[in-house]
This record gives sequence, structure tokens and C-alpha cells, in this order.
Amino acid sequence: MTALGNMKQLHFLPILLLFIFVSNYCFGAQSKQAQNHFAIGCQLTGQTGKNHIHLKFSPPALAPVCRAGRINSNFVIANKLSSAGQPSGNEVKVWLWLLLIVVFDVSALIVFLVRKKKRKAYIPNEPEAILPSEGVDLYFGTASKFCQEYTNSALLFGNFRFLRSDGTELSNKFSPLLKELFLLILVHSVGNSKGITTSGIIEKLWPGMPEKNARNNLAVNIGKLRALLGPDFHELMVNHNGYWKIAGDENNNLFYCDYCHCVNILEQKGEFTFDNIQLLIGIIQKGGLLTDLEYEWLDAHKANISNNVIDTLLRFVAKNKANISASLIVTISDTVMLFDMVNEHAMELKCKALVSMGRHSMANDTYARFVREYKTLYDIDFNKSLKSVIE
Repeated sequence: MTALGNMKQLHFLPILLLFIFVSNYCFGAQSKQAQNHFAIGCQLTGQTGKNHIHLKFSPPALAPVCRAGRINSNFVIANKLSSAGQPSGNEVKVWLWLLLIVVFDVSALIVFLVRKKKRKAYIPNEPEAILPSEGVDLYFGTASKFCQEYTNSALLFGNFRFLRSDGTELSNKFSPLLKELFLLILVHSVGNSKGITTSGIIEKLWPGMPEKNARNNLAVNIGKLRALLGPDFHELMVNHNGYWKIAGDENNNLFYCDYCHCVNILEQKGEFTFDNIQLLIGIIQKGGLLTDLEYEWLDAHKANISNNVIDTLLRFVAKNKANISASLIVTISDTVMLFDMVNEHAMELKCKALVSMGRHSMANDTYARFVREYKTLYDIDFNKSLKSVIE
């Protein structure tokens, strides 16, 4: 242990040394009844040529033994003056040493208190707006809970899945053509969309095929798809005024789609509430739209939903800074990076939140991972250091 590290224990040492040093010049001592306090006093008596110094030490364990005799917790040490009433040369030296030791003791105590105050005052460089003293954390459910409430469920975030309410999964029953046909109609059924026309389906699935043959193929595969999905889809999958669409069914709980639910939330007017954000994150926490599938016609839909999700979440953080905890900011940032792994704003928010929580190594790992992804994607180095990110 260093002297500074133990200053709190050592700042009594100079006083103890002072007493031992002075006691060497003492020739008499009188013991008094022990007391539980610590004081040093000096008293000049009315007698000529005499000077009495009264020293009291507590606890008694600190009292040394003077050569003049036994000394308890209270002491009276008498020092003679010279015949002329003036201190001798030895006595002057005693008082000089006493003064030096006291100055050293006071200086050491001041240094200790200043260093202790600096350690307590240190706070990581973190904007107040990002870290309110009392934040709001949310419980995030998953889209799976909705699957238990509906007879049929199509989950499009992450890998494609189609589930029955009893947990039976039909995802592996779809042929590649039936899967694309189903998703083509479903994706064009969200929000206020009218659906997709027969010619639009043919253009995507059978380009260049004679129209009559293409229409026959569509009719045959619609029949196969309805047979696979079950009798409910004879009512749900409809052609209305030339537009194919999977109609929503909120009353009978026949069909649930996480993508449709997400779009409905994003299209709501007005400010987003914590409940909306809870639902949104719960729905999309599996990742981007149909990450296991690549269709040329699907790219625009993937980009559109990604941009809407990212803008909504970051806008929510910006407008609700005072009520958002660091842990919620981390969750929102992670969700944003599911859709855009090199989103600089999300990375900065996450690193600041982690630093504020004392998780410096996690902040460093987040930054390092971002830098690698940034280099891989753009083939250039990211131009900000971690220090500049969290400041």
C-alpha cells in the first residue's frame, strides 16, 4: 500500500512522533484519570521560570511510555526554563521540530481530502438528456403471443414462418412457387393497398409467358395455395375488382400477419406512445423483412419498411429523452441495427448508454464491431474514435 493510499490511517502518525520526540526532553510526568478524548494544550503557570505543557491522548492505546515514568491517557509534562526565564537552545530546536511536524501533518491531511473529493466528483462524460435519473423501461413481448390468438399466422420478420394456433408449422409445406405467390399477394395486401392485379402477378412470376397460359397457371396455383392453407383462406384470399388480396380478419381471429401489424402501427397518426413502441419492437425483434428470401420485387418493400422503422424509433428517442432509461436506449439501438447494421446514430446512442451504465467493455465491443462492418461495407475506415463518439 502506498502512503497516499493510506493517508487516512497515517495522518495521526506525525502527532504520535511529535509526542515521543517531546517526551525525550521531559523530566517529570504526572498521571491523571483516563478520559476518552484527544487534545493538546499549552498553559503557562504564574510561577517564574516554569512552563507546563498539558497533553491528553485518546484512546489510551496510543500513549507511549516516557523515560520520566509511567504515563496513562492524560499527561502533564513539565519543562524547565533557564534561570533567566528564556528558553534554552535545545528547547528552541524542540519547538522548531514541533512546528515542522505539525505543518507536514496538516499538508498531508489537505492532500488526502483534495484527492478524495476529486475521486467522488468524477462522472463519465455523458449528456444528461440521454440518461435521466428515472427512466422508463418497457416489457417487450414477441409476435409469437399473437400466434396463439389466431387460427393462422404468417410471420415475415426474420425467416418466413406459417403457423397454426396449435403450434403446427406449415412453412416447409410451401413449394418455392407457392411461397412466392403467397407472399406476393400478402405483401401487397398491407395497409390501404388494394392488392395486386392478375397482370401484376403474371409479370412477376411468369414473365414472357403467353397470357392465356399464365392465367391458367395462376388459377391452378391459387387452388393449390388455398388447399394448403385450409378452408379459412377460401374467404380470406379474394379477387375483388381485379385485385388479389388477403383480407384482414380482426373479428373472427382467422389470420394474423406481423408485417401487416407493423405497417398499421407505423401508419398511425399522431405521436407514438410507449405502448406503440413496445408492440413495434416486439413484432420486429426477429430481424428485417424476410431475411431468408431474395425476390427482385421484394427489395423495394424491404427498403421501405426498414427506413420507416428506423426513422420511427430514432424519432421516438429524440422526442422522449427525458423519460427513456439507458437500457431502453440500448434495446432501441439494437433494434435499429437489425435493419441497418452501420447506422451511425444508433451506434452512438448505444455506446453512450452503455458507458453511462458502467459497461465500458461492451461499449468498446459495440464500437469495434461497427467499425469492422463499416469497413466491409464501404471499404473505407470509419473516421471517428470511440472517445469522440461518447463525448
